[in-house]
Amino acid sequence: MEDYGNMSPEEMSILLFRSMGAFGARGKCVLILLVSLLFAFFLLIPIFWCLRADSTISWYWAVVCIPLWIVDTIYYCCLGCMYASSDAGVDPEDKTQEKPPLYKLYAFLKALLLLVLQIFLALKLNGDLSWTLVEVLIPYFVYDGLNLLERLAGGVLGYKMLTKNSEGAGVTQTEDIKKQRSALVLAVARKLVLNLARIAQGVLLGLKVDGSLGDASWWVVFIPVWLYVAFFVSFPVRKYVRAKAKAKEPKAKSPRQQHTHDAYTRESVTEDEEEELSKFPALDALCTILVICALTSPFFILSARLQDGSFSSIYVLLPWLIVVGLVFCFICCAISCVSFHDPEDGGAPEEAAAESGVRSTPSAEEAGRSCENEVVAFKIVETSTTMDSTEYPPSFSPLFAFRIALLLARYRMRLEEPGELKVHPEEELHLYTDELFVQDERQVMNGHPVELRVVFMIGQVVHAVQNTSGMMTST
Repeated sequence: MEDYGNMSPEEMSILLFRSMGAFGARGKCVLILLVSLLFAFFLLIPIFWCLRADSTISWYWAVVCIPLWIVDTIYYCCLGCMYASSDAGVDPEDKTQEKPPLYKLYAFLKALLLLVLQIFLALKLNGDLSWTLVEVLIPYFVYDGLNLLERLAGGVLGYKMLTKNSEGAGVTQTEDIKKQRSALVLAVARKLVLNLARIAQGVLLGLKVDGSLGDASWWVVFIPVWLYVAFFVSFPVRKYVRAKAKAKEPKAKSPRQQHTHDAYTRESVTEDEEEELSKFPALDALCTILVICALTSPFFILSARLQDGSFSSIYVLLPWLIVVGLVFCFICCAISCVSFHDPEDGGAPEEAAAESGVRSTPSAEEAGRSCENEVVAFKIVETSTTMDSTEYPPSFSPLFAFRIALLLARYRMRLEEPGELKVHPEEELHLYTDELFVQDERQVMNGHPVELRVVFMIGQVVHAVQNTSGMMTST
């Protein structure tokens, strides 16, 4: 039985995907329905906000935020369970990395500040609180202030550790440590600036809504957001500049892997990846900038909406709705294109095998002969895997050959009389090949097409079967 409690979200998603796939077309429909409900539920949150802001609906803001409260309930329950059960099942070697209970309590209480902020905002919008918006945003300021202190403390501790490691180190190690310290200072400074920008944005919003900024334009109020957008856009631009500068540099005459021990070390992989990434730097930068613009465009539309208010708030969400729609279509197409076994289309495995002229899996009456069949399989492997290695394609796996031989021995051979081995014709083995490769997760090595490997291995296995049957009849 699967241990669902220790599974990551990715593993649980894969398990759900495979479970739905076991039902064929029905599983696809159920999976698409679940994805649709999930997308629709999360889209309800901003859509309700826009409808309430336009006075299309007159609900209380606490009612408008019901989908958000549901998400908060699930999130904080999962977060509390994660902090409470993180000690169970931990390896003794990882005990030193386990966070103390006091830190877990601090992290959970810090996360609760965001829930308090949501409650305060709902009460403020309903008119149940007479506080200013700056006072309502105090939980957010505390939350981001704690994050600021954590990053600052982590940077100081990391810098001291690197300084301590540099004492007594050699010249080369000292230079590397200096570079690491410079990179650490730059990373910490970048995080602190972004954190301060978020706090400044909250203060500016509060002052603008409270009327303390007078007739200041909303485009000026959102200056921290524009700085954020410029910061994210700078990444693909700098990457493009580095790629162009690297392309102008003369290539080294020495081999590409001169500092590596073999062709599979991390250095080789890194160099190959860098070459692939810099192959189309302009296209890479353009696509990245387009994605950033699509994700940040609602902030520009929101500024225009707050400045003149001449259009509906639903247009603020339009870019995100388009992106979400494209992602939803992509997921549905991916689910539909995945090859699942459909009991309605293909029937039962026994019926499908009978229709294609292939003998089905042994029934319960023939189960007593399974041991004899496995003995035959081992004899096949013994003869087939001892052939000259030059007969196999590159990276041919003997273990993979054993699996093919074992499947053929179990499903395609019968010992009808002592000393006589009955094998199905070679064309029937070809018909059954696709099912074997589906069971082996469609393995393809070194770019060899599946069809070529199928023909080669069928020939090798049939040749081994003939040799084995000849040895058995001669004895």
